[in-house]
Amino acid sequence: MLYQRMMKEKQKVEDRINDLQSQIDVLPSGTFFCTRNNKYYKWYYTDKGKTKYIPKSERKLAEQLVKRKYLESRLRKLKQEEKRIDIYPKQYSLDEFSSYHVEEHPELQKLLSGVYVPLKQELDEWVNASYTNNPKESQKLIHKTIPGILVRSKSEVLIINALFEHKIPFRYERLLQIQNVSIYPDFTISVILLQVKCIIGNILE
Repeated sequence: MLYQRMMKEKQKVEDRINDLQSQIDVLPSGTFFCTRNNKYYKWYYTDKGKTKYIPKSERKLAEQLVKRKYLESRLRKLKQEEKRIDIYPKQYSLDEFSSYHVEEHPELQKLLSGVYVPLKQELDEWVNASYTNNPKESQKLIHKTIPGILVRSKSEVLIINALFEHKIPFRYERLLQIQNVSIYPDFTISVILLQVKCIIGNILE
């Protein structure tokens, strides 16, 4: 269920926030900064409205303050991510979440036979369906990829291997007819998959 997955992701983010906060809490308070004088740097930090100089002999303090600065930056980003996740359940009612449950329940899918096609099945059918390849210069298809597809360049090998390893359905040099023009793009990704990614992207924005 999509709602449950979002809540699991929210819990992961919250755990990371708590972990970062616990690391920050044991570090010295203050905001580190440095200034440059010709080729030399001087270290300072501000705490409770006061600015203090850090001599090089107190490098450990400087390291801890820089670590605090870094962790606080990561913490801000995680809190922003948490807010984006929180937007999703506020925009959709539980009734709408239940519709996702219907689509993802294997037993209910059987009862929707002829009406609903599971996304994985639809993508599998799209991948396995025959299509017209680029017929030009087929002798240049000499580089073999992990799924066994022959391609024209080593860069295409890297792309196809990455798509395959991340289980992203694609087609190689498939014929696309746009009005009266025939083209053979190097890679075609299913519109179904793009729609799913767009939905998830909109949720997290």
